[in-house]
Amino acid sequence: MTTAIDSAQSAETPLEDIPVPEVHTAPKKARAKERTYLVIADGTEEFRAALHYALNLASLNKGHVSIAHIQDTNDFMHWGAVEDMVRKEMRTESEKILWHVAKECNQYNGHIPSLYCREGKAVPVITSILEDDPRIAALILGAATQGKKGQAALINHFAGKALGHLRTPVIIVPGGLEPDEVKTLI
Repeated sequence: MTTAIDSAQSAETPLEDIPVPEVHTAPKKARAKERTYLVIADGTEEFRAALHYALNLASLNKGHVSIAHIQDTNDFMHWGAVEDMVRKEMRTESEKILWHVAKECNQYNGHIPSLYCREGKAVPVITSILEDDPRIAALILGAATQGKKGQAALINHFAGKALGHLRTPVIIVPGGLEPDEVKTLI
């Protein structure tokens, strides 16, 4: 089965020419009824566990998955032309990561997830996404296996001091689980 992602990538289309799915397509009231599960793509093992949990949860609830990739550019300040070039390279890399994950999601459940490609510090960016998109039913994070840092800072923030201020539940998935093990949790 050929997907839109396969077609776009196989034609060697530059990433900036590949259309990104719209995040806000339905009226606000309709969007609020949809269940969407947000996962943060950071390339860690625990991200994979969180992604598979979100995909299974979305399938079970007839919902959707949203994937966010955040480029931390706040500490990056150089001369204008160099900064612009590095930002563009970082954006291109972020888009490649998101499209790779979107393809994986499409192969898993036949859907293309909503994609967020953002710049900034992770906590404020994720908070903004959660506040701006009423469709998001849960933020799903993966807990690192022993001795690894992974998404620990996000878990500490969102499951700690921020939890009482969020309108969205936070689900923490053990990061060392294989996809088949994740299915047994739901």
